[in-house]
Amino acid sequence: MKFFLWVGLFLFLMGCEGPYPGDRTFSLTDLSGPYRMRQVEIEGSGYLGVLNTDYRGQYGDGSIHFYSLGAPTSLSLDENLSLRVPSNSADFFYDTETKSLFVLSRNTSQIVCFELTPGAGFSPTIRDGQKLMVNVFLSPQSFSYFEVAEPSKRLLAVSSRAAGSLQFFDLETKRLLNREEIEVLNAGRFSEGENLDQIFSGTAESPGAVLNMAPRRQNITEFPTQEGLGLSIRSRNIGLGELVYLGGEKHNFVAASNLDTALFNFQFFGFKSSSNFLWDLRKFINGYKVGELDFPGTRDSGFMGLAKDGDGNVYLTSRADNSLYALNFDLTTAAAEDYQVSSTLKAMLNTSVFRDNVQAYRLSIDFDSNPNDKVFPRLSHLSVNNQEAGTASRAYVLGLQDPREKESKSRIYLVDLSGNSILATFDFLEGDYPQSTLLLEESNLLMVSLAGSDKLMSFDVSGDAFAKIQEFGFIDSPRK
Repeated sequence: MKFFLWVGLFLFLMGCEGPYPGDRTFSLTDLSGPYRMRQVEIEGSGYLGVLNTDYRGQYGDGSIHFYSLGAPTSLSLDENLSLRVPSNSADFFYDTETKSLFVLSRNTSQIVCFELTPGAGFSPTIRDGQKLMVNVFLSPQSFSYFEVAEPSKRLLAVSSRAAGSLQFFDLETKRLLNREEIEVLNAGRFSEGENLDQIFSGTAESPGAVLNMAPRRQNITEFPTQEGLGLSIRSRNIGLGELVYLGGEKHNFVAASNLDTALFNFQFFGFKSSSNFLWDLRKFINGYKVGELDFPGTRDSGFMGLAKDGDGNVYLTSRADNSLYALNFDLTTAAAEDYQVSSTLKAMLNTSVFRDNVQAYRLSIDFDSNPNDKVFPRLSHLSVNNQEAGTASRAYVLGLQDPREKESKSRIYLVDLSGNSILATFDFLEGDYPQSTLLLEESNLLMVSLAGSDKLMSFDVSGDAFAKIQEFGFIDSPRK
């Protein structure tokens, strides 16, 4: 039991990156470790929702603020909507139909439910005389919304870092789908003769989807020993980070690991992971030599950023080689080889493995200006444009300061995806520790949350540079 508690604590602390900068008094109107941002609509008006994690653990409470987007270049806080939430929460989602707010607490591994009373703000949802909190797998990380037509369901997919699994939350009933309900939704969609116990985790009342990897024999000539990476039936799924919904007839999701260069494609219809990808980038992690030149290793791994565009292209930032990757999942074909059952592994052969440091799908963009030193870009969160329709032409990529290296800086890169080039950068101050980005496409504004300095920044990105518009939050008061 102690082992799992330590694993949970480790994954809990990995949600944000940056040091503990000091104390101050908690205020419901101040930013306190801003982390996740979402664009939401409340009672017909647009807002920027900001989740304050209090990830440093100095207050015991986090908060969510809503800034009116009536004048996007001059955001104003609607204090009536501010609310306390559990500290170190990971994500939130506002449902306009039920006027409900759902917060993903990493402290208690629960979905905490609130409801909106117009004019009075948010209050806890009460069920059977108790505040409604729904238990999920350990160290939940992100929400992703989708709809199923027959029977009609509006759902949130919930990813878990510690379990490496997905669960599904019904927005109408405000509870997790149980196994029987998932099987009804998947009637006639499971593979013939499939052992369903292999694709479900958890319990019958609180089930999850197993994200497993089993290498299929593809490109045998180029990669003759694909199965030499020690890939087990259920591996590489611990440390799930971002989750995006791609759609398609099978309701596809893509999830990336923060701890390994592993990318999962999950289909809700059929309830299995398929068309997964795994990269072996150990050369870039451990370091290598070319002639007399030393190339230090990053000693890091995982995909820290994940985004998609309107055409279903997926973009990832790899910490192992500090590169940007882009690939497309074909959602129109069944990919028959994904459903071949191995007689030896007793698992779906569902994963393409790129061995020997092959950087398949890497874009030819160099973020590291000096690959021979030990100062790495440490690529992190990213956003892309054309999120609803079309192919992305721009990406906005965060790079994080390494406290161990004096020359290291946190910065953001403006990337031209059409020409595979970096158009501009913006350097943050020491201690800012940016956590996430959000592109407000209609306004050509990029928002950046700065957990270390308790601030938000907005940039005009209509051109080929970052033009800072607004900086607000806990700016002028002294630190203790």
